Amino acid sequence: MDSRQLEEIGRALEAIARVSGGFAVIFDQKGKIVKSFSLTERELTDRELTRVVEIALRGHDRKEKLLPSVHVEGAAAWVLPLGDYFLAAGNLERARRDQELKANFREALPLIARVAGGEAVIFNRDGFRIAGVGPDGRDIKGTGEYTWLGHKAMQTRRPVLGPSLLEEGAQALRIPITEHFGIGFNNVLTVKQKKLLAASERSARARYTFDHIIGESPAIRECLQRARQVAASNSTLLIYGETGTGKELFAQSVHNASARCGGPFVAINCGAIPAGLIESQLFGYEAGAFTGAKKEGQQGLFEQADGGTLFLDEISEMELELQSRLLRVLQEREVVRLGGKKRIPVDVRVIASTNKDLWQMAATGKFRQDLFYRLNVVDLRIPPLRERVEDIPLLARHFIKEFRSSFGTFVRDISKEAVACLQGYSWPGNVRELQNCIERTMNLTTNEIIQPEDLPALIRETFHGYSGKKAGSAVSLEKATHRAQREIILRALADCGQNRRLAAQKLGISATTLWRKMKSLGLK
Repeated sequence: MDSRQLEEIGRALEAIARVSGGFAVIFDQKGKIVKSFSLTERELTDRELTRVVEIALRGHDRKEKLLPSVHVEGAAAWVLPLGDYFLAAGNLERARRDQELKANFREALPLIARVAGGEAVIFNRDGFRIAGVGPDGRDIKGTGEYTWLGHKAMQTRRPVLGPSLLEEGAQALRIPITEHFGIGFNNVLTVKQKKLLAASERSARARYTFDHIIGESPAIRECLQRARQVAASNSTLLIYGETGTGKELFAQSVHNASARCGGPFVAINCGAIPAGLIESQLFGYEAGAFTGAKKEGQQGLFEQADGGTLFLDEISEMELELQSRLLRVLQEREVVRLGGKKRIPVDVRVIASTNKDLWQMAATGKFRQDLFYRLNVVDLRIPPLRERVEDIPLLARHFIKEFRSSFGTFVRDISKEAVACLQGYSWPGNVRELQNCIERTMNLTTNEIIQPEDLPALIRETFHGYSGKKAGSAVSLEKATHRAQREIILRALADCGQNRRLAAQKLGISATTLWRKMKSLGLK
């Protein structure tokens, strides 16, 4: 390369540096810089440039090279041999600006989370979370967790809006900032607060009675007999039952059969609401008790349920610190609002429910023993659907009648063969899963009488008497695996009160992996 060519390339160095986002230099075979240009002077004396020159002169291959930085994340340089010289350029300044930008967003995460009303996260170019905070400003677990929306945003280089996996009805937004990272946030807490407010604003009354409970099996008859017996009492009641068995249905029926039937029935799900919100909702608060509190204060659910029944659903999910306050209210029959001193007497019957072994939790210190004994004055165990298969035909026809009225559909009954398929399935989701199955089937079938082929494939395949197979023949390994995975996931969800994040932790997978697996198994 002659001097004229060298001069022409030298004039292009500024453009090369600006396009690269850092520096551009020409140096000779002794490592002496002949011409250079950089966006900041520090780059010409930076150890990264020294490293580039040393590697370029090492060996005699005379090949172009791409050299990732070992000092600055996302930085790299390229070297091109030009006769007796080398042309090198790097993006150090751009990478440094990206790092500063990432640091600024990391510092702003608590503010973003607070304004959005949910979680705020930073994710990398592959969609994996590298930082995150909750609406309270605290770091959240899940670093390294894959976010599909984040991956899509980085791929398309455009913001992506989608449903949050943490709360039904909540939305998550993922925004790419640079080619190396993006930010995201959701409105989970805001949605939970709106749901809670809507629930508290609804008329506090129980709609269901024992007449609404369908079944004639010995298991359900025994349960109904015990429930009617305890309804006459004013004692605290603890209802055990898997997810989908109808715990709140029994709680409302007990209330309506009791002497408190004329009073309010107030329900709260202890596993679906953050601890801070549960405390203010249960016990109420005085004006100015915390930021955002109503200026006139607010009654708690204990006060709202005065003279009636308070139903604490999924009591096992209540935090230990809050359990001590609940115990005191049960003992003293009076509440003190947050931020207040006045003791307010309440006349409330408490009915609690759980899908977990509360006695075992108390024995291992995961639930207060004194609160367990206070709640477990009278217990009621609701049998799972697999223990009352005789009731499946009654329940199926009840749901058909119910959906026929609301859908205006032509479906009027279910065949004996289809009923046999239903009875051959284990129903980990219990009555609620059966209800969803009938609703899905009635939306898709073209028959007046539901046939086995109208049912979901998993339910058909569980029953060996169908699908043209000989009785006792085995299903394929793939189908058996899918069935086992489905039941394991449903059982984990039931154990965790339908909280997908907790269920994912229990299964040892990420929430996103659980979401994809549920979708592939038809569980969404």
